[in-house]
Amino acid sequence: MEARTEVGGVRLAELMGALSYAADLGLGQPIEHCMRQTVIALRLADRLGADAGEREATYYVGMLMNAHCHADATEQARWFGDDIAFKGDGVEVLGMNTAQTIGLLLRTLASHGTAVDRAKRLASFPGAGFKQMETFLTTHSTLGAQFAERVGFDALVSLAIGQAYEQWDGKGQPLHLRGDQICFPARVVQFAGPAETFHRRHGLHAAVAMGHRGRGRRFAPEVVDAFGATLEETRLADLLLHVVDASAPEHDQAAMRKAVEEVLEEIGAGERPRVLVLNKADLLEDDAREELRLAHPDAVLGSGTTEYGLPELEERIERELRHTLRPMELLVPYSQGGSLAELHDVVGDLQRQDTPEGVLVRALVPARLAERYAKFAVSPSFSPATG
Repeated sequence: MEARTEVGGVRLAELMGALSYAADLGLGQPIEHCMRQTVIALRLADRLGADAGEREATYYVGMLMNAHCHADATEQARWFGDDIAFKGDGVEVLGMNTAQTIGLLLRTLASHGTAVDRAKRLASFPGAGFKQMETFLTTHSTLGAQFAERVGFDALVSLAIGQAYEQWDGKGQPLHLRGDQICFPARVVQFAGPAETFHRRHGLHAAVAMGHRGRGRRFAPEVVDAFGATLEETRLADLLLHVVDASAPEHDQAAMRKAVEEVLEEIGAGERPRVLVLNKADLLEDDAREELRLAHPDAVLGSGTTEYGLPELEERIERELRHTLRPMELLVPYSQGGSLAELHDVVGDLQRQDTPEGVLVRALVPARLAERYAKFAVSPSFSPATG
């Protein structure tokens, strides 16, 4: 079957985005949780070199992975009382030790009903309860995969949703798949969901710690590593582009800017140079664009679709990057071939001259790296302090 992109004139991507709101409610998460986990998953997919088909499947899995979490709500409520609260709190076990996990489970099982009911649940859960929880996950993934197939998605979407509750160590459901037997979109979204929740509730460091705790067990190692590497690159970036939707209401734009600024501060990138890019500016009327320019005189208005404002953005990036470079004249001994090779990587174009003492290099070096090469400096005028 050929993959569909529309139903009755409505784009499937938008329809699934609306459906994801219902999944948010069923999971006990705030609205747009699934959308945020999808954004994280797509960033990770890009970093890991996903092809177009894998990336598209990652989007739909992020939106639909939990769409059927309500299918057995009645059965869940018999065990846990408030099934929505249980699902909302359940993700916290990814940051708990065994004793804490058992404590949460016991409190939940004993949270409702008569004393006799509570005693029966506590006694029967180690057998019947655990078995039924496995059934819940099988039901969710099976119904989700069937739904994706009926809607007409690519086969990879259905496959990935069916594997959404598998684990890297083979202890997941329903097929106990292990490692690379789990398809790429499923591996990425499995991590992106709890990463979004832990970051929102406990901060970025808690999300990183949660990933490391589950690395090689619940989560694919390369996915966890890609998450950490992305943060490290942000901390070390010479220039950051802070992209905000210019077509959104002003209060939403302010909230988006504030959220990004808080994350940058949290990961130690608050002082990195950055440019505010107001995307989708082409959708605004002329008067609205002019108001936006007046409100944000240092921002660049543009569009990723029509290339509106792209020349201005390119010029701004070039100008900003020049401010982050330091002219340096270095004499690199031949015995320091590694440093010379690194210079070629981080600087790109450079002037070099072979001399009896070593290689004489003239280059514009990123300011954050200038101190590293200061020991090779041959001219005071090219020192990192005076550049």
